[in-house]
Amino acid sequence: MFTERSDYTCHVIRLVKYMSMYLVRNIGIYAHIDAGKTTLVENMLYQAGLIDSPGSVLEGTTESDTLLEEIQRGISILSSTFYFKYKTKNKEYSINLIDTPGHLDFTTQVDNSLLAVDIAVLIIDITTGIRSQTEFIFERIRSQGIPLILFINKIDCEHSVGDFLKKIQPYFGNRAYPVYSYDESDIISNIEYIFYKKFEVGEDYLHFIEWNENLTEKYLQNPTKIKSLVLKGLKEGTVQSQITPIFIGSALQGIGVIELLDFICEIEPKMHKIGEDTSAVLFQNRIHPKIGKTSFLKNFSEIYSGDTLFINGKAVYLSNLYAISLDEVQKQEIVPANSIFCSDNVIEFMPGDLLTSQKLEMPQKENFNKRELKQFVLIIEPISDDVRETVINGVKDLVWEGNGLSYTLQEDTGQVELWGAGELHLEISVSRLKKTIGEIFITGNLKVARYEMWKNAINTITFEHSIYEMKVSSGVLKGFVERTESFESPIIFEIDLPMNLKQAAIAGFEEVLSHGYFGHKILGIRLRITSYTSPPIINNQTLSLLKIAVISGIKTLLKEKNTIEIGPLIEFEITVPEEFLGVVMAALQKRDAKVHSMETFMGQKYFVKGEACCENMLGFSSVLRNMTKGKGFFSGNIVLSPSKYYTFSV
Repeated sequence: MFTERSDYTCHVIRLVKYMSMYLVRNIGIYAHIDAGKTTLVENMLYQAGLIDSPGSVLEGTTESDTLLEEIQRGISILSSTFYFKYKTKNKEYSINLIDTPGHLDFTTQVDNSLLAVDIAVLIIDITTGIRSQTEFIFERIRSQGIPLILFINKIDCEHSVGDFLKKIQPYFGNRAYPVYSYDESDIISNIEYIFYKKFEVGEDYLHFIEWNENLTEKYLQNPTKIKSLVLKGLKEGTVQSQITPIFIGSALQGIGVIELLDFICEIEPKMHKIGEDTSAVLFQNRIHPKIGKTSFLKNFSEIYSGDTLFINGKAVYLSNLYAISLDEVQKQEIVPANSIFCSDNVIEFMPGDLLTSQKLEMPQKENFNKRELKQFVLIIEPISDDVRETVINGVKDLVWEGNGLSYTLQEDTGQVELWGAGELHLEISVSRLKKTIGEIFITGNLKVARYEMWKNAINTITFEHSIYEMKVSSGVLKGFVERTESFESPIIFEIDLPMNLKQAAIAGFEEVLSHGYFGHKILGIRLRITSYTSPPIINNQTLSLLKIAVISGIKTLLKEKNTIEIGPLIEFEITVPEEFLGVVMAALQKRDAKVHSMETFMGQKYFVKGEACCENMLGFSSVLRNMTKGKGFFSGNIVLSPSKYYTFSV
């Protein structure tokens, strides 16, 4: 078959590379808070032999929650990535497992992880059902075309699995099906899964092939092959996102964990690639106890130590490639395609940055889910000039992790504005900052951002500014200002102008929009330029005067109160035992909240859904915990869009 030994050697190398990629599974674990993500991950690590016994979230002994804030609060704050080997059916698989936070404030961690995973496991707590975060994550996963598996957790809590499935299946469309059967009298001990040999497949499982005409035709031609066809339909349907398999179990007791791992290894998910020219994507920055600052990457092609790749057009020499498993760090010379690895050579970049093999003219960044407007802000002020640089560098390190924070440095005061996704997000960030650099700063009160929205349909306007008794002029710029259907505020030139004049007008427009009538950023205004009469001579003074003319003209309109003051809404969801329902409803009424629905789940808890002005709900989570003796839970999704916002009274 081979004419030369080198041909055979090349074939073997290609085969080894293919098998390496074929036996890799990049898995993301997702759920709403307290559904059991971290507990499931602990049991997976235990079943793989990576740890001697599963850790406990309550006792603060888990492998993934290592931050002090995570241990104290019992929640995940940062995503954790684990690498381990798992053997099943005489094959050894390389598993990369990403445990993500469940709280809505840390959604950026979920977004970033989706850059790296090839298959997603969404956990649903049978005691609480589908929550807002569950739906949110489901939509995120589906929008990226990533295969999805559902894991119904906490079946040891004596709830009817059958009744539960009837409640949740409508959320996931027609193609979410159980892959098991069980004995109602003893569900814990008698769960059987369809993909094991002893399972007998009947016509009740034809839905696994009905999505595919070819498989359906083969079954009609030979019904005796029903099991092999059903298994083929299940596996291919999962990979193609045509089928969503449903597993059941108890992460705490380890029920269903081995079966879940076996199935994930048995299917062959396609590598979830971003762009044709992309070699790798950076999806997380972390500070590792042994190697310090490092970046986690997912590669789409083989990478060697010493390779040079490009990020945003800048050459990066990859001299250090690492595989990290728990606290163990192994340096690698070759990273096979479809792997997750670490490097300290790219720490100046951020999650979402793409690595390419060639220098591209335009910078590339994968930021499909980044929020344009952060809604919560906290002022951080160093206690003295001597520690200012330390504080600023500490804030920069927090933002560098890519967990949804951003900051603005106020040069005149030395203060830092720290922007985040929510109250808990900033509270935890400040706590981490204090533990990192010490209590060498003070913080102001947490505030929710306010904005101004342009309210008039259209205003004609003329811009002109001159000095020296009209001897030096900006020229006359004419156009009109109009309300937009979005929050974008562009300037559109319907005439040809030199680039320097355009830039001057744009600079003036952007500057004046940063501080409106009420002192906030103005949203939803568009400036159309329709004519320009040039002065006899255009020079640098002309450009400065044109910028001033635009600022002055827009300010004149602002004096006429052409904006309304708006802020974000919070769509909240509260879980509360019946005994505390009355006091919770009274507290919501005091905060001018609108309750849209109340429902009970399995006769134990009430779920209250509604919306309110985000400002009004500051501190409510702590109040809820106190009034319900720690039994109430609050989550909220911040909403600010042209069609949904809160209007403040004038």
